[in-house]
Amino acid sequence: MAHDVFISYSAKDKPVADAACATLESNGVRCWIAPRDVQAGIAYAESLVSGLSNSRLMILVFSANSNRSPQVLREVERAVSKGMPILPFRIEDAPMSQEMEYYIASQHWLDALTPPLERHLLRLCDSVKALLSRQHEGEHDASQPTGSGAIADAASASPTAGQNASMDPAVGVRAASGKTRLWIGAGVALVIAAAVFAFVIFKGRSASQPAEPAASGGSPGATPVFINVNNELLSAASSGNTATAARLLGQGADVDAKNNQGDTPLMLATKSGKIDTAKLLIEKGANLEAKNNVGETALIAACTAGHADIAQLLVEKGAATDARDDGGATPLMYAGLGGNAAIVDLLLAKGANINAADDKGETPLMYAASAGSADAVNLMLRKNANPAAKDHKGQTALGYATQWNRPEVVQLLEHRNR
Repeated sequence: MAHDVFISYSAKDKPVADAACATLESNGVRCWIAPRDVQAGIAYAESLVSGLSNSRLMILVFSANSNRSPQVLREVERAVSKGMPILPFRIEDAPMSQEMEYYIASQHWLDALTPPLERHLLRLCDSVKALLSRQHEGEHDASQPTGSGAIADAASASPTAGQNASMDPAVGVRAASGKTRLWIGAGVALVIAAAVFAFVIFKGRSASQPAEPAASGGSPGATPVFINVNNELLSAASSGNTATAARLLGQGADVDAKNNQGDTPLMLATKSGKIDTAKLLIEKGANLEAKNNVGETALIAACTAGHADIAQLLVEKGAATDARDDGGATPLMYAGLGGNAAIVDLLLAKGANINAADDKGETPLMYAASAGSADAVNLMLRKNANPAAKDHKGQTALGYATQWNRPEVVQLLEHRNR
């Protein structure tokens, strides 16, 4: 296979995922991680599925962010449906959603709650290499079926800790986006991935999530025909099939239908970078301010995925530049996290608040600084971002850059403070 490990994570936890990737690859473990390994010219969703299909193991960077991420949930579902072992690397003691719990039925986690991070990334590396070796040697339990409710045993020799309740605390780190204080600790157990029955896939966990009946715009008694055309529209939007989307809209599909994660056709087209389909949906009256289950708008999705052309289209059509997700994060914060200076410049030109703060008091500059986005940080400073601003814990952007070892950003911020 092309890769050993597929790393699934929320964009808000990118520094942790990047650190895990770097540690694994420095020890000879081949990783697939977005957006680095998304191939140019190929749909984002298609690249993700290809990356999963060509990997042997998934590492799930688990936090409150990833727990509520529709994209992460879809990746976990895909891994489970393929019978792929999943190793949750828990970086925050967050309760698991029922949907996530449905897919992950492991008794062991690799987690803890005290510093330093580096030591435990090495433990993660050791665990991954041990599991890959077992796969190669055929020592894992081959008698259990895969892909239909089976559990692929990848547990280590450590004693079971009773549903993760007694893991040894060891390490603490800040979450990727700066939205959460994440504490990482050492566990020595490996993980089991639970598979699901095939019928679940048809109930809407894939990229073409079925719409809820209420999303069709009809009454509870709406006929299956309209539900089906909505499902087909969601699928067409995700794959960028503009002609099919136009036909379905002509047949009565709801332009603002939603899948189980609350994504609309416009959000799906945006995430996949399908600008022609996005244009069609906007022309047909798509709600630019519709939010999914975690409060993301289409513009937030464009900033997260780094699609500057679609971000510009949305802004030109009137999308709110200061929309907020459920954690208070704005499109500008996500653009800073992704280091996309073009989108940062666009949003600022359209009136985005450079010094807005999320629910943790963190500003776009802090997001960009923690992610090591020097171009975005430099642009924000030139656009009067306040480097002295502090979050609710008293941390500044310089503090984030220092903590996450972002030397180029540290230099920029120190120079500004002179």
